[in-house]
Amino acid sequence: MENIGNHDFRIKKNRSSLLGLTREDCIRVFFGGNAMVAIVVLGLITVFLFREGAGFFGQNRENLRLYRVAGLEYVDFMAQQEADHAALTRYLFDIRIRAVRHLTEQEGLTLREANGRLAEFDDFSLAYGEAVVPLSDFVARLAEMARRLKSAQMVAADRVAQREMLVEAGRAEEAAAVDVTVPEVEAGLAPLRATLPVYRELNVELATGLRAILGESRVVLPTAELEQRLARFRALNADYEAGFGEIE
Repeated sequence: MENIGNHDFRIKKNRSSLLGLTREDCIRVFFGGNAMVAIVVLGLITVFLFREGAGFFGQNRENLRLYRVAGLEYVDFMAQQEADHAALTRYLFDIRIRAVRHLTEQEGLTLREANGRLAEFDDFSLAYGEAVVPLSDFVARLAEMARRLKSAQMVAADRVAQREMLVEAGRAEEAAAVDVTVPEVEAGLAPLRATLPVYRELNVELATGLRAILGESRVVLPTAELEQRLARFRALNADYEAGFGEIE
């Protein structure tokens, strides 16, 4: 820009500085430094998570191995069958709640009168729920056997670790005295596997009993919507029975 006379009309800014750095320079350094710190922190967090995660995966693998060699996985297939039956029983309970609500709120019955109207349904629900008791008792016994096998495996692993620690500490005599005998997996699982024929017999009894309970039932519910729910229950029970062979 040209000077007119002795006057300079160019726009000027007063630039303050700190240690030779302008305000803009300080801003760039501040945010650039923070970005670098953030990158370093994220890098350290990643390294930490990777280190911790590596140990977790190894421990998880060992837990899964114990879950299998102790027979818990084997038993859990049967336990799932028991859990599915419990879910169906809850379905019946939900139907009853809806029926009571209709009888008391829509038809004006007392709770005692509503329970009287549903007595046959209650007998049906009770019989259905109790049908699984033999299987439940059987699964409980097998689960206890599997837990004992797992405990024996864990104790053996702890003893091996104890001996290694004693050896590292230079206490060879004490290390030699530690019993590190590992239970034989196949020998431990043999009694569990031997129960498979019993399980199959229980399945036949359960399926036969459920069919008889549903076949003999003459339950009548107060609304068409509830009757549809009961029909849906029968279909779900058929699917449940059809899955027995897959579990075996």
